[in-house]
Amino acid sequence: MPENIEQRVKDIIVKQLSVTPEQLTPEATFQGDMKADSLDLVEIIMAFEDEFGITISEDKAAGIKTLGDAIEHISALKEGRDPVAGGGNSKPAPAQSASVKGSAPKGSGSGAVISKTGHIATAAHVVRGASRIEVVTPSGTFVAKVLNCDDSNDVALIKVDNEFQTFIPVGRSSEVRLGQSVSTIGFPNIEIQGHSPKVTQGVISGENGIQNDIRLWQVSVAVQPGNSGGPLLDENGRLVGIVVASLGLKAVQATGSVPQNVNYAIKSAYLEPILGFHQLQVEQASGSMPVPSFQDMVATAQKSSVLIIVY
Repeated sequence: MPENIEQRVKDIIVKQLSVTPEQLTPEATFQGDMKADSLDLVEIIMAFEDEFGITISEDKAAGIKTLGDAIEHISALKEGRDPVAGGGNSKPAPAQSASVKGSAPKGSGSGAVISKTGHIATAAHVVRGASRIEVVTPSGTFVAKVLNCDDSNDVALIKVDNEFQTFIPVGRSSEVRLGQSVSTIGFPNIEIQGHSPKVTQGVISGENGIQNDIRLWQVSVAVQPGNSGGPLLDENGRLVGIVVASLGLKAVQATGSVPQNVNYAIKSAYLEPILGFHQLQVEQASGSMPVPSFQDMVATAQKSSVLIIVY
């Protein structure tokens, strides 16, 4: 006898939220009809995972908008297939190109405007394989094109057709020291945490990355999925690295312990050849320049920190 997934999903939702079983139609939305907030959604996803013995990835969780979606996604994971759009309750939509605006995005990341003419630095893995890239900025959303994508060093340069009043200058990573304060501004977990920029702060905790990779900084700056491609900023608000990775599941499997704030950023030196090709400048440190307060630096840098959505 097949397990009653629908009833078990409804039982979890009734337990987690202030709703009645009568409200739980397949079309009922979590954040609208059920009035679930971001924390509620996280707790519900975790309850689904515990109840059904499954793992719901970030991209799958982002697709769960209604009760029907939840039932279909859980059923698909249990059966080893891809979920049907619309929770399996609607007719399939006509096929359309992924590049058509309005189609579901494949993922998102962060980036930094580094020139007044619309050049944006990000991580290569954020934009790799995209058929369309949209960049959400304080002045609007723009379609971007990829100028260079260096997969070996995980850096990319993209460009939008727009003039910017401010941008984040690129600094020399050779001037950065162990223990130096750094921070990042990015857009993690936008389906849960929202579309506003998030700031985290830490230090350069290692001059090399995983297995002594000299291309990487190890940083104690907290990052989440979606921070990838965001700028690693020094005290003056210069980009001295690009956030690329966290030490997560692999470390747990290798050591049996969960790493705490062990994250990595590619050094800006590995972006410099691309910048040189496009005649973009790298800023030298200046000892005569006063260091702004952290809040003032962030206020300036967030104007040039962007959300990247890929299709």
